[in-house]
Amino acid sequence: MVTDALWSPAVIFGPYWRHVQDAWEQRDHPNMRIVFYEELKADTMTHLQRLNDFTGADLTQSQLDAVERHTSFSSMKGRGEPMKDGLFTNFFRKGTSGGWKSHFTPELEQEMDEWIEKHTTNNGMNFKVE
Repeated sequence: MVTDALWSPAVIFGPYWRHVQDAWEQRDHPNMRIVFYEELKADTMTHLQRLNDFTGADLTQSQLDAVERHTSFSSMKGRGEPMKDGLFTNFFRKGTSGGWKSHFTPELEQEMDEWIEKHTTNNGMNFKVE
């Protein structure tokens, strides 16, 4: 059975869904900007421009292009920047969504789908997993 305790990623100070819910409830706050990895990956420059506007950084297009290059998966993986205390030894994997498919049985996928639905149905969260 999938439980919060078993399937919580490395959220140091609390269960995963409570952590996500707290942020989601603030999504309309003027100082909050939620960006989903799958959406960022699909259209990086659009999201960089939105973040530029949101933060008021006023970066030029040339600077945004540099940020896009520097924060690309291949660039970050190539730099091999370790995380603090080696917490994530293999932090950079493939840089794609949906890698879980090669590890989940159909039964586990169904169980995860139910677990996600249980925690997102009544709050308007719509997670893209691919």
